[in-house]
Amino acid sequence: RVAVEAPDSLQSIQYAKIIDLIAEGEIVGLVDGMKSIYLDDTPLQNADGTFNFSDVEWQERVGTQNQLPLVGFDGSEAESAVGVEILQSSPVTRTISNTNTSAVRVTVSIPALSSQNTTNGDINGTTVQLSIDVQNNGGGFVPHELRKIYKEEGFVYAGGQASNTVDAAAFIINTTWQGENVNVTSNQTATVMLQYRAVGDVTWIDYQAYSFSGQGSIANTSQYYSFFSIGGNVATPPSGTKSFNVNLASGQYEFRIQKINGSRGGLVGIGYGGSVSISSAQGYFPDSIDTISGKASSKYQRAYRIDLPAPGPWDIRVNRITADSNTQALQNKTFWDSYSEIVDVKLSYPNSALQGLKIDAKQFANIPVRGYEAKGVLAKVPSNYNPLTRVYDGAWDGNFLTAWSDNPAWAFYDIIANGRYGLGRFVDESLIDKWALYEIAQYCDELVDDGFGGQEPRFTCSLYLQTQQEAYTVIANIASIFRGMSYWMAGGVTASQDAPKDASKLFNKANSRDGAFSYSGSSGSVRHTVALVSWNDPLDAYNQKIEYVEDAVGITRYGVVQTEIIAIGCTSRGQAHRMGKWLLYTEQNETETVVFQAAFDSVYLAPGDVIATHDSDRVGARLGGRLVAATVDQLTIDASITLDVGQSYTISCVLPDGSIESRAIINSAGEHTIINVSADFSAVPQVYALWVVSSNAVTTEQWRVISIAE
Repeated sequence: RVAVEAPDSLQSIQYAKIIDLIAEGEIVGLVDGMKSIYLDDTPLQNADGTFNFSDVEWQERVGTQNQLPLVGFDGSEAESAVGVEILQSSPVTRTISNTNTSAVRVTVSIPALSSQNTTNGDINGTTVQLSIDVQNNGGGFVPHELRKIYKEEGFVYAGGQASNTVDAAAFIINTTWQGENVNVTSNQTATVMLQYRAVGDVTWIDYQAYSFSGQGSIANTSQYYSFFSIGGNVATPPSGTKSFNVNLASGQYEFRIQKINGSRGGLVGIGYGGSVSISSAQGYFPDSIDTISGKASSKYQRAYRIDLPAPGPWDIRVNRITADSNTQALQNKTFWDSYSEIVDVKLSYPNSALQGLKIDAKQFANIPVRGYEAKGVLAKVPSNYNPLTRVYDGAWDGNFLTAWSDNPAWAFYDIIANGRYGLGRFVDESLIDKWALYEIAQYCDELVDDGFGGQEPRFTCSLYLQTQQEAYTVIANIASIFRGMSYWMAGGVTASQDAPKDASKLFNKANSRDGAFSYSGSSGSVRHTVALVSWNDPLDAYNQKIEYVEDAVGITRYGVVQTEIIAIGCTSRGQAHRMGKWLLYTEQNETETVVFQAAFDSVYLAPGDVIATHDSDRVGARLGGRLVAATVDQLTIDASITLDVGQSYTISCVLPDGSIESRAIINSAGEHTIINVSADFSAVPQVYALWVVSSNAVTTEQWRVISIAE
């Protein structure tokens, strides 16, 4: 006949229990519950509420100081691979040296378990036996209990008593309740007590009480007992059962059931004439040998938790009891796959945002890659600011509140001010220029075209810092998000931004040393015409994408000169595109630098400030100098200028408060030293204040300060 193969009867069931530390706390948490959890880039729950995976349990902690431990994660585990075959003659031993370890989980595997009948070719299951020994602190190996055997041995029942004559440590006591024939319809309550005593003792010891009540028919059958009462004479009284799980030290015991209270009535087993007695008792006996029986054509695993006795260190030895196979007809090799060191302790991980997952292994070949879409750290933002609407309500008083915000200016402030993960231990919060950041933040929140017919904030920050880096590098990277730079000045940390602003100071030959301006330009080879901007796409699990940005005019002139940049913390394609355009525009149009020396009155300037210069050697005419006299509507300059017919002229000068104001010149064409203006200045300029004249043909040059040296 044709050989028959029996079906597989063994199947491994394993769960991965994972705690992911996802952020410094306190954070807002997942954006949309289980829809924001990704396993191997697949969401746990779809938008319509359906699930892509089953048997996945999830818990979240947002990182508060007093958060509760994750339920079911009562300890930490660290797994170590072994991967060694266990032979009958060669047990495998591993040492646990971490004395904080509470227990170890030993995982063994059988690649295949089957036995083939050499006569008819039938393939059936077979059996493998193994044991595990533990040695602590060099005290000798002791077999470890691997399973429990329950069996009924030598119990005698009389008058509600059971006498155990076999040495055991635990029992299951099954009791029977028998009602009487009475006519009671009201609800009744009663309590019974299971008692025990060692064989030979006189005193009975209370072990566990059990209270029950009921009226009517069966009310509950789910907890190993039933509630009954009798409404009228019943030919056959009802009955029920209750099981007690008993755990005692090893010994010989007797048991009995005693009624504590309960009135006469139709309640099962309590009314006079009714009875309650022990129907059976099973003793529990430890066994240090585990038997794996069945058939498996693929890998089967079994794990054993071993509680470690103090003190450590410990040696764990796995033994094979069954003889090794020497034929292909018998497949029963056993391997020690791995062991996990377990520290039993409830950890709350204060100030750490956690995600706890329990995953059924049958759905994954390996531990899945986890992803979480979350709103991150709660940080300080201005007290008059709503980070959700991006609205600033009135003037800011300088105080803060705690909220979530993706404005990069406040991320910049937080990374410096925070004392746990930022620079707060080294930089006092009062040394951060919050007023400069307030101006930057408002520019970041302005809505601009997103490139797809909508609007979005100019700059947002979706930054996930995962590695420790030098402080200056981190700060500079965050500043780059809002197109800025950071620097230390006057004993504090401040930031500047490449944003439109008016010139804050005038320079010409009159206030530059020796009237000398030194210019240098960038090489044409470093003026890029194509930018490849890397950003993270939220529609594709935040995977990195490349945004292509080109300067068509520059390509015509210079050809394709490509550069690659990373838009840090960017999850908007529009923002990535704007970054690429800014870079190309800057390189094509801001191609020169100027270096000059000025007097001490320029010391207040800082990187990022905008200044205006007039260099008569560069423009071929002296159109700047110092004032000899001034009123609000008339200026006397230190050298005459010639006004040409058909040109419009504007004079700019520095006011006493340091600001620069410009007014249209209303003089006629010709040479002039007294200049009349179209409207009064807001204040009378001081004598020797700087002046500069601009026209349709000649204007001041504007520069952004890069660096200053004393």
